[in-house]
Amino acid sequence: MGTTQDFKTISECAQAFPHVTESTLRRWIKNGRIPDDALLITESSQKAGRMVTLIDTEHLKTILKEKAKAKPQNVAVASNGTNQVAGNWEQIKRPYEDFIEFLKQEVESQRLRAEEAEERTREAEQKLLLLTHQPPDESKAKAKGESNLNDWGFYALIVVVCLVLVALMLQQFKYV
Repeated sequence: MGTTQDFKTISECAQAFPHVTESTLRRWIKNGRIPDDALLITESSQKAGRMVTLIDTEHLKTILKEKAKAKPQNVAVASNGTNQVAGNWEQIKRPYEDFIEFLKQEVESQRLRAEEAEERTREAEQKLLLLTHQPPDESKAKAKGESNLNDWGFYALIVVVCLVLVALMLQQFKYV
């Protein structure tokens, strides 16, 4: 730092240096980027009792020079206030191409998941069909053939009982 120190308020520094805002300066003070020896906290001359933070402009200039060295300049066309987009076509389309590629990958992964789910569904349906619709084995088929004769005999017995009951009823009415 030089021997003569020029201190300015945060808002004056923001006005004097075009690439710095008041919020950036406050954040730099809070984070320690601007050290305490470059700050001066005094009482405000306009409002009694209010404290004001003053920043050494020489120290701020060195911080801004370091920042300018660290950050490369953007190769973009400035907007002239119209709806034109600043930047060349390659810079503009790159994020969109990346996003479109990401969406394509997501669609493909969703399609694969859907195919896998459909395959699992088909397998589950096949297992369910096997559990509920078992083909009859030989003992059941043989039992079914025998049951046909038993069924006919049962039906014949019911018919005989009904005929006997009808005959008894007719005989009852005959004597009344």
